[in-house]
Amino acid sequence: MRRDVRILLVGDDGVGKSTLITSLIKETYISNIQHVVPEVTIPPEVTPENVTTHIVDTSARPENREQLETEIRKAHVICIVYSISDPNTFNRLPIFWLPYIRSLGVNVPIVL
Repeated sequence: MRRDVRILLVGDDGVGKSTLITSLIKETYISNIQHVVPEVTIPPEVTPENVTTHIVDTSARPENREQLETEIRKAHVICIVYSISDPNTFNRLPIFWLPYIRSLGVNVPIVL
């Protein structure tokens, strides 16, 4: 059984990836946060499965593409985040994000 899980959040800029992670950790909504938050590690004793959980934020900016690809390849689970207030971010899931992840040869669970 795996002793750690690496969860990666990807999605277009401004959809709320960093906000989701910060809200999870702080247990409240924080309006002003940095563009990409540092990796969060949840210790095993806090999870029902008793595994260490790493939650990793990413940037979709073109200048960060190499780092994004590295993180996608290291992920055990990928969460693609989109904004309900911007339908274009949802429309890009099948035309950009899913093909992009597949093009990297990654075969892990994907959560929307």
